[in-house]
Amino acid sequence: MPAGAAWRLALLNRDLQALHAAMRPDIFRAATSLSEIADQFAAALAGPAHFALLAVLEGQDAGYAFCELLETGGDAFTHARRRGLLHHIAVAPAFRRRGIATRLAGAAAERFRAMGATEWAATYWEFNAASAALLARMGLKPSLIRVEAPL
Repeated sequence: MPAGAAWRLALLNRDLQALHAAMRPDIFRAATSLSEIADQFAAALAGPAHFALLAVLEGQDAGYAFCELLETGGDAFTHARRRGLLHHIAVAPAFRRRGIATRLAGAAAERFRAMGATEWAATYWEFNAASAALLARMGLKPSLIRVEAPL
């Protein structure tokens, strides 16, 4: 990633974080500083497992995908696996409905494949219809359902 990428990701993350905080204020912080978010991106990107893809359109940062390659050792229950995980994908409001998210997701899948992954996954919150539609278009299908309730 280019210098300053963590800050650029943090700026693109603002709307995504605001959506999550509005829909699930019990989990997501609304007042997180950009500096704190940039620091978190920078820390993750310093390791070998995480990477980010940045879409630039018309000379402006238009969107990003934040990803991780997961290596899971086999055990008595599961086989060893190498899979990609798409943690975040977001497009700035001014650039939506131009296929940027589709291209970012496709580029993430290609990068995972180049890293030796044999599968990829993503998660999204039930309120995020845009992510659900994007990931379905990319061929991802529900495989694990998590349910939750407050105690």
